[in-house]
Amino acid sequence: ALTISKIPTYYPRHHLIPLAMALGSAFIFTFTFFANPWICFVLLVGVGYFWMLSVNSSNAAAQLLAGDENRGRIMSVILLCIQGFPPIGLLVASGLAYLMGPAWIMRGMVGLLFVIALGFLVRREPAIDAMEKRGTKLTFGQGLWEAITAQSHKPVPVRLQRELAAKSAALPEVPHNAGTD
Repeated sequence: ALTISKIPTYYPRHHLIPLAMALGSAFIFTFTFFANPWICFVLLVGVGYFWMLSVNSSNAAAQLLAGDENRGRIMSVILLCIQGFPPIGLLVASGLAYLMGPAWIMRGMVGLLFVIALGFLVRREPAIDAMEKRGTKLTFGQGLWEAITAQSHKPVPVRLQRELAAKSAALPEVPHNAGTD
């Protein structure tokens, strides 16, 4: 709650889900390289923090987006995913234990989570953001920076809105069927 209260009001809260998953997986990945218990403890605190941030944000987003008649069903599916997938991951990890060591199994699984979370972070759904799709294609770095900072959601100052409106009013109007004859 303290984290969410410190975030600017224009920042879309559903961006926190993949962002927290990516940062949490980065903390777990880093955890696999250390044997010092104090460093590992700090890293695991970070993992827990980002895990709670992603779970709470996804829970809130699901409740807000779900209709009244389907809210219970959707919440039960989310609970199934949150509590049901770890045992499946343990089965996969134990099966892979015959091929590689535990640290490499964790790195592989967390690396996959990191790639998936980055994919969701960069390729978010514009309809959820109530944005139109951009006409220009962003590079991966630009898309990642936009996904983290959500600068396109930042309110435009009134003075700048007036300037943009004046410039667009000065442009000649082009008919909608121009060039389609």
